[in-house]
Amino acid sequence: MRISNIGHAILHTPNKNLHLQNVLHVPSANKNLVSIHRLTSDNNTYVEFHPHHFFIKDRATKKTIHQGRCEGGLYPLRPQEVGAHHHKQACGVSRPSTWIWHSRLGHASFPVVERVIRNNLLPRSTSHHVESVCDSCQKAKSHRFPYSSSENKSCAPLDLIHSDVWGPAPISVGNYTYYVSFIDDYSRYMWIYLLKHKSEVFHVFKNFQSHVERKYTRKIIRMQTDWGGEYERLNSFFNQLGIAHRVSCPHTHQQNGRAERKHRHIVEVGLSLLAQASMPLKFWDQAFLTATYLINILPSRVLDNQTLVELLLKEKPHYNSLRVFGCACWPNLRPYNTKKLSFRSTRCVFLGYNSLHKGFKCLDPTTGRIYISRDVVFDEEVFPFASMHSNVGARLRNEISLLPVNIAPSCSGGVDCHVPFITNPAGSSDHIKTQENDEVQEVHEIPNEQATDPAGASDPVTNPRGDPPIPSAPVSEVVGASPGSPRGGTGSPSSSSSATPRLSSSTGSSVAASGSSTSELSAAASDEAEPEQPATRPHT
Repeated sequence: MRISNIGHAILHTPNKNLHLQNVLHVPSANKNLVSIHRLTSDNNTYVEFHPHHFFIKDRATKKTIHQGRCEGGLYPLRPQEVGAHHHKQACGVSRPSTWIWHSRLGHASFPVVERVIRNNLLPRSTSHHVESVCDSCQKAKSHRFPYSSSENKSCAPLDLIHSDVWGPAPISVGNYTYYVSFIDDYSRYMWIYLLKHKSEVFHVFKNFQSHVERKYTRKIIRMQTDWGGEYERLNSFFNQLGIAHRVSCPHTHQQNGRAERKHRHIVEVGLSLLAQASMPLKFWDQAFLTATYLINILPSRVLDNQTLVELLLKEKPHYNSLRVFGCACWPNLRPYNTKKLSFRSTRCVFLGYNSLHKGFKCLDPTTGRIYISRDVVFDEEVFPFASMHSNVGARLRNEISLLPVNIAPSCSGGVDCHVPFITNPAGSSDHIKTQENDEVQEVHEIPNEQATDPAGASDPVTNPRGDPPIPSAPVSEVVGASPGSPRGGTGSPSSSSSATPRLSSSTGSSVAASGSSTSELSAAASDEAEPEQPATRPHT
């Protein structure tokens, strides 16, 4: 039986009104039934039943409050007459409010409460409902509000610059852990600067400001950043220059969404480049710089399929010089050779583009040296790292030649500002002058930990006859021969896969680090090699 309402009723008697609490309204019931237990407990009375009548008496005074007759084996409860008129029975019904149903239904949302009441014809108070906030719901269900799209649009370059720091990441081959990005709101053009510490942001921004304001003959008007510690120091600097600084709320990176989305774009493109080339993740800095360069010259759907370079610089990008990142390449190294029989090139890995020179960056994975040259032959379907040991490059960052700190700007991202921290190691010719007589040296793959750093592998010892030793692993690199060796300079390499005018692999790491140390190592190597030379060596 369905209960439609719950209320209360009053039974009028000459001496005392009897209250009937929690009366259940059941439309399908044919009789009105009274619970004796509830009647006596609610009114502090008791009932006497006799064969033909009954009495309701007060428990305190023992006076009769109501009496009636037995009819058909039942005891009907009717209001007694007072004079010539009957008291009209007044019944009141209390209906639960929407708030009561909201609490009964476990603090469900009000649209759900309304649907439950409507679909199940539940009783509800018709009084005016005043909207208010449920404290319990706020304590238990507080959440962020949705973010609306920004309608603000910049009218000119440098009106608004978005900036954010990405990281930390595993230490890269260039010893970098972070990068800071600057995005022009008008053109979506971006620059990134590699960082070793977050504290470098202040110095990097001043370099960035000098570069863009001089190039575009405009001033930076506004900056949009988060309130990270690296930008707190910049805030006072912005105030001195009159640059408006807009800061996102704490733990609300969505308000700096343009910079966050650019981070995602750079990381996705950079990881795609590394994955295709099978390169270790320690090369993320080179991949991210190349990714930024490529993003700036690609059409953007947000800009009606215009390129970022085209919108900012008013010029068409050039795609003819693009090459596949991480592919095999052979730079022309003949200008750096001092011996006529030195190999003219060696197989390297393409690492991207350079802003200081109009050329390509080529990494020799056996020594960790980076060559910068415009005369490079590419094989864009071959990736040298794909056939190397999975741990190759673990210590390669220690072998890379870097520019001096005072002339090494670590900016990148633009068509004109990309990968400035690597220089041509051949520019230091001290070690070339100390090169020994031409002698074929073979570099073998070293298992386990030594295989992670081919440049750190020691030179195999040749036998007294001058024959190359039996390799313990497949030959991976051959160093060029120079005339005047104990074998007369006529030895042929056992593998022509790569060669370079450099010292043997045992001194490769020192060559990349310092020319002076190379000279000492070369001299030492020469002294050690003397006793093994045949006594009948011809004089030259």
